[in-house]
Amino acid sequence: MVLLRFSSDLLKQFTKKIFPSDGFPAFSSVEYCTLSQVLVTGGTDGVMRIWSPNKKSKCIKELKAQDTKITHLVYNIEEGVILSISVDMKVCVWRETQWVCTQTISPEGMKIEPCSTITYNLYNNELFLANSEIARCPGKGTKPLKKSVPSHLTPICSVIYHQDTQQVVSVSVGGLVTVWNLVTERAVMQLKATFDNSEGHTAFLFDESQRKLITVSPDGKVRTWSFHNGHQLPILYPTLPNESTGFVCKNNRLFVSVKNNPNLFVLDIEGEDHRILNHGLLKDIVAIDTHQEHLITASSEGNVVIWDVKTEEVCFCIIGGVFPQGFVTSYLVKCLKTREESLHTATLLTTSEGYICAWSLKRGLLVKFLAVTEEGATITSWSTDPTEHTLITGDSTGKVCLWDIQTFALEGHPIQGPFLTMGKYSVSVCPPRQPNAWQVERSPVKSVVCDEDCKKFIVAGMMGKLTVFTNTGFPKAFGKACWEKTELSTPKLLVRPEKPPADTDRCFSGNANLREIQKLQRKCQVIKEDLETLYQEYCQ
Repeated sequence: MVLLRFSSDLLKQFTKKIFPSDGFPAFSSVEYCTLSQVLVTGGTDGVMRIWSPNKKSKCIKELKAQDTKITHLVYNIEEGVILSISVDMKVCVWRETQWVCTQTISPEGMKIEPCSTITYNLYNNELFLANSEIARCPGKGTKPLKKSVPSHLTPICSVIYHQDTQQVVSVSVGGLVTVWNLVTERAVMQLKATFDNSEGHTAFLFDESQRKLITVSPDGKVRTWSFHNGHQLPILYPTLPNESTGFVCKNNRLFVSVKNNPNLFVLDIEGEDHRILNHGLLKDIVAIDTHQEHLITASSEGNVVIWDVKTEEVCFCIIGGVFPQGFVTSYLVKCLKTREESLHTATLLTTSEGYICAWSLKRGLLVKFLAVTEEGATITSWSTDPTEHTLITGDSTGKVCLWDIQTFALEGHPIQGPFLTMGKYSVSVCPPRQPNAWQVERSPVKSVVCDEDCKKFIVAGMMGKLTVFTNTGFPKAFGKACWEKTELSTPKLLVRPEKPPADTDRCFSGNANLREIQKLQRKCQVIKEDLETLYQEYCQ
């Protein structure tokens, strides 16, 4: 056996060491273990031997678990194990550094004949053996596979956060709604918002009491669910003509917009007084939100129509391309509900082509700044913390940014320059302070929310992965594969009790003891994440 050491400098000669098999049976296979920096050889006598490259012709240890010639050795650097395969198809799993055999595998139903070739899928921890037949030996899940396991098997449509129960709710294409525990990142309940196999965008939100979950499936069906036990409530709504592009709940009414349709559907939650609103400036409605007694709707052409919620009449409009402060195409709208309307206070945010525009409903455009770093990137999702001091944006490149908007475009706080002159008006192009930003993945961010303390940020990607970030940026994914048989064999989880408690209010508020336990759990989780971060920095 010859060991060669190659240098990165091609002008230098490589070193060579020869390990003779004098006194030992011939070498039949060899592998190098990176972590322990030793050579492992398999012999024709079925013995595995450990060699130190720094000690010439020195065998450190002999390991005996097989009776026939060892034909193959494969090394798993992620799990720190080495597999030895002998002629009789016997597979032994050895723990590196300890050098003990932790498992023995004999493929069943395979012909007893010499193994001609093997392949080891390190990523999925699977071993394939072949002679005239092929045997597959799946192993325990590896760390790379666990990192790749998505929270949903299909792309995620949206994510919302329930502040009272500290739970995250996500819905995927196909209408699978999953409720997650934010502390453990485990699913506690699932429900199917669609009863057929239709796939498309499913929209959902909580009602004003935060006790009911309302979903709009791709087939236009509007359904109401009890958030306590996941049961569908017997409330009937008319079927909408298409999947929803946005909807809000205000004054016991649902205001719903649908794809490729200029109408705004107003559904009565408590009765059957359903109505349809429309306006000539809206060829379609792609975004919708509310601010106090105003309802804001935006079209793909950039026209924004503001309605009075009580009278359902139009208050005023912002016409894209004609409005004196400049052209804006609104694909997303966000109302800052904690702010009072005034001439110098921005209560409406719109975004298009990577820019964010801050509007005063009494004056017009106040600020327009670039919120992306890469050319051609766009804002795909955004939200705020409960106090609306922080704006969280996700873009088409997979980047999440935090913006400090506590005093941004607010009455009593001068707007910072530089300014851009648009007709008779001057508009600031100065962005707010950016405390932090993370590159989550390379696919667009589908949805982003945060907890009530603005310490954890939940990000949904296009590939079905739901990730939570802390202020330090340390990521953890929801629904990691644990490979327990009970979890893998259970397609739907319903951990909550089916019978609600006698006191309905306590169902969501919880008692004092439960609150204290949850606080302790969150503190323990923060400490755990800090320790993991320190360990990661130490390893680097």
